[in-house]
Formats: sequence, structure tokens, C-alpha cells
Amino acid sequence: MFRPKASVLLLASMVVAAVAVSGCSSPNAQEENLVRQYFRASSLRDNQTLANFAVVSFDPKSEGVVTDFEVTGVGAERNEPLQVIALSKALKDF
Repeated sequence: MFRPKASVLLLASMVVAAVAVSGCSSPNAQEENLVRQYFRASSLRDNQTLANFAVVSFDPKSEGVVTDFEVTGVGAERNEPLQVIALSKALKDF
């Protein structure tokens, strides 16, 4: 008679729980994760991490600390060139 070991049963229950949790997650989970990474990297002043997905940083010392947030909506994805030279010139003229 075959009896599964406890580790097999534990692994199977963990897989079932992971599938159940992922099915019940919020529709904005990916966006919330990205924003959470942004605020975490900004609070640690980790400019290398911020450079991977952000153009500006958030300084918690001067702008406050974000402890909780909620993504209320997500627009369609847009791809357009970043006009750094024109924006830099406009900032200097300001």
C-alpha cells in the first residue's frame, strides 16, 4: 500500500494555496507591486534600481513617507519617445 510522505502532501497543499491566492488577487496587483518597488527604492535612495523603471525619484525626507496607497485605475499602455533634450531646454528657460 502506497502512502505519500508528508513533504509531498505539504508541497501539494502549497501549490493549491498559491493557485487559490493568485486567482483572488486584485486586478491591479502588477501595478501595485511596481509602485511599491518605486517607493521602496526611493526611500533607500537606490538610484540604480530606480533607473531601471523610473525617470524621477521621490524624496521621503522632503515629500513625506508613503505608507499606504491604492491603484484605482490603469490606462492603456503608451509607447512614445522621451524628449529629454526639449524638456531639458524648457526647464532651463523656466
